[in-house]
Amino acid sequence: MKRYMNRPRPIISSWDKLPLLMTTGETSALLDIPEESVRRKCREGKLPAVRIGALYRIDRDALKAMLTGGDRI
Repeated sequence: MKRYMNRPRPIISSWDKLPLLMTTGETSALLDIPEESVRRKCREGKLPAVRIGALYRIDRDALKAMLTGGDRI
């Protein structure tokens, strides 16, 4: 079984409680997709992310706007 499938799915009570810049792991758990898929979507520009060295950080507010605006990932 894949590692991401063993994590409990987070319940978002408030977007404000999430960090401003989320890690690929946090985003993976939030979207319930594998972390490698998150990294690939960041590389392809399908997720609102910034690259810091070798790491990606996903902008919480841009992700929220994208998800609630009806844009598909």
